[in-house]
Amino acid sequence: MRERRLGRWDNAKWFLICCVVFGHVANQFRSGSQITAAVQFWMYLFHMPAFVFIAGMFSKRTIDRLRWTRAVSYGLMYLLMKLLLFAVNVYIKGFSKAKLDFFHENNVPWFALSMCWFLLITMILRNVHMGVVLALSIAAGVMSGYLHYSRSFLAAARTMVFYPFFYMGYKANLQRMERVLSRKWVLIPGQMLLLGSFVYVLLDYDRLSPFWKLFRGRYSYKAIGKKWLITGGGLRLGAYVVSAVLVLALLASMSRRRGFFSKLGERTMAVYVLHFALMRLLIYGIPGCKDWIKGSFTFPKCIALSILILAATSLPVFERMLRTLMGVPEKIVERIWSAGRWLAYRFLHFLH
Repeated sequence: MRERRLGRWDNAKWFLICCVVFGHVANQFRSGSQITAAVQFWMYLFHMPAFVFIAGMFSKRTIDRLRWTRAVSYGLMYLLMKLLLFAVNVYIKGFSKAKLDFFHENNVPWFALSMCWFLLITMILRNVHMGVVLALSIAAGVMSGYLHYSRSFLAAARTMVFYPFFYMGYKANLQRMERVLSRKWVLIPGQMLLLGSFVYVLLDYDRLSPFWKLFRGRYSYKAIGKKWLITGGGLRLGAYVVSAVLVLALLASMSRRRGFFSKLGERTMAVYVLHFALMRLLIYGIPGCKDWIKGSFTFPKCIALSILILAATSLPVFERMLRTLMGVPEKIVERIWSAGRWLAYRFLHFLH
């Protein structure tokens, strides 16, 4: 069972991190290349919901054992990424134009901060009935598009929008998921859905393009279009259904066998943390790079740049460094706890 699980889920993680990297590269050039924008739109239909779902599925032990230090580790990752991107922006723009704001986030670090909130919220709600939590979380995701607040503040908007996928992943039964996803009656329709959605987006992108903001999670309904100011909640519910179906289709399409990409799927943390900073250095730090990509053949150039970034950031040394760093808060707490117990024992011994 372990081999099958790790094969499917690591393969999925690698495919999804490839979508993340390409999506961020494509975002720099989407206005000048319709095929680049269309492929990016298609990826946004499912790639973050799938990532969040898998994160929830493999956080069961952390949540059930109330390992809140893991949430602290994600908070530390968020601060590290903010500082790294600030340093890159200082290099590109100069110190006077670079901004550092730990309380607002619209770029890549949002996921680390949202993971912190996902874990803490689920630890608090772990004993509440599943139907109640799921209904409330979907309602919060729907309502977030109507609320007037700073949507980037502590990644609040994206946390609300994507939390239902994390919670569904947390509650999903891994063995049952494997049995269902392995059935041919799930695999074949799943592959047809992925292919069909891809072709549909390519052919009808002009009409679909305004809804790109809907699947990013951080925009209000008004930003999608004034006519959705009232009925935007229906759009969000529809987006939830589309994303959930495509997530299941994607997971069913992933191979259960371990291979080269499965090993790479174990290193997605380093790719996530480093890729955006490296991308900015390459595109904006190298003179003429952005103009060269914006010229002819933008789409294949975006793919080539994405492959280069993936190859560099997936080196094992970066993953080891980050996993060591992520373990620091837990080790500190363990030592403080051990020292506290020893002091308590000595104090009680002294009283006796």
